[in-house]
Amino acid sequence: MFEPISEALTHRLETTLGRGRLTALPARLSEPRGQVPVEEVYCEVCNHLVALVVFAENATDLGQLEDCARMMYMHYAWHNVPAWIIGPQYGRGLIPQRRANVLQVWPQHGFLESLRPEEFNPRIEALATQHCK
Repeated sequence: MFEPISEALTHRLETTLGRGRLTALPARLSEPRGQVPVEEVYCEVCNHLVALVVFAENATDLGQLEDCARMMYMHYAWHNVPAWIIGPQYGRGLIPQRRANVLQVWPQHGFLESLRPEEFNPRIEALATQHCK
């Protein structure tokens, strides 16, 4: 149905403006937007979801963490479990000693914290191990 219209329009444009480029433009490869890694943490006993940890790998400041929080709002609000947004690790030294910006976003919005894995992981582990106790 649209093919005759398209061909007529193409013919009219080519006769008026010329044929255009003789070579095709290279295909533009782009990464999918809006995909953020999320770790779901489950209770060790009942396998019920107890927390979400969102990894905002490109969020290097509070504004970018807040942007990620807005983008992910429907996801963590629907699950209704504690949720954190974590930025990339920074600093020098061994990876376990590097800090990352951590922002709790659900059920209450928290303050920005700079934590090492050994400081943050016990919070998540407590949710997973104490859920059914």
